[in-house]
Order: sequence, then C-alpha cells, then structure tokens
Amino acid sequence: MTCCSPAELAGSLLAFLQSHQVRRLLAWEAEHLPSGLLDARAQAGIQVVHQSDSQAQAGLTGALAGLAETGSLVLPAGPGRPGTASLLPEIHLAILRREDILPNLESLLAGKEAEKLQAVLNAPSLALVSGPSRTADIEMTLTIGVHGPRLVHVFCVVGLD
Repeated sequence: MTCCSPAELAGSLLAFLQSHQVRRLLAWEAEHLPSGLLDARAQAGIQVVHQSDSQAQAGLTGALAGLAETGSLVLPAGPGRPGTASLLPEIHLAILRREDILPNLESLLAGKEAEKLQAVLNAPSLALVSGPSRTADIEMTLTIGVHGPRLVHVFCVVGLD
C-alpha cells in the first residue's frame, strides 16, 4: 500500500507503473477516478484502454470502500467501471480515499452512508477484493494469481481533494 496526498497521487502512481514497466493500462473511465489521473499516464507513454484487453499489464480502479476488518476493497462494476480492470491484468491498482475506509461489510450495508449503499444496490456486479487470488486445489500446493492478478496494490489517498 502507498499512502499519499491528492497532490502526490499522480506521481506515486506513475512511479509504480514505471518501476513495474507497465506500458498498457486497463482503467476505469476518467470520471470514476481522481481528476487528471489518466492524463499523466498518456504523457509518460503508457497506453490507457477502457475495454477488456489481454495485453494490459495492469488494471486501475477506484474503490467504493475499504473494509478494515478483512482488508477488502469494494469495487462496483458498471458503465465506465469495467470489472475486468481488477480481474484480468497481472497487477491490480486501486485508488481508495482514507475517508472511505469502513470498519466492516455490515457497516457498508447498514445504509448509514446512503450514497454508498445505493452504489452497491445499483451495481450490475460487485467485487470484494482481499488481495491476489490464492488456491491450493492442485496437489495442495499454494498458487497465487491463477484466477486474477498476482499483485494488488492500493493507493490510499489521505487529505482533501
């Protein structure tokens, strides 16, 4: 996880992408991410796509909420927010605002934050991501990243936009 201010987010994300040699990024549409975040990627020579793309090395999403109890991200799919961005590429990068971290799933579903509850109820699909996929189905050998990304990295944005 990387904690950063809104002003540091674009630079932190770019540094991460460059350190992992990402040249193609499957991302949510710009209106679902912090303002200007995708612009800097194009200037750095990183191609940004918004449809499923098997050549994308990383996926970039926002997050509706983070759940402290399980360390999970709540990712609603829908128009402009392809669920494949968190599932197909080898690396999943998520942008989470510090104020969107909730104690647990029950607190999200209790409806105290009506806007978040409506986003959950209206999403065509919802993913709860708690890290890279893990399985030991094959000869009881732990394998990471078989059914999704091998690496999940969260940029926790602290402070006001």
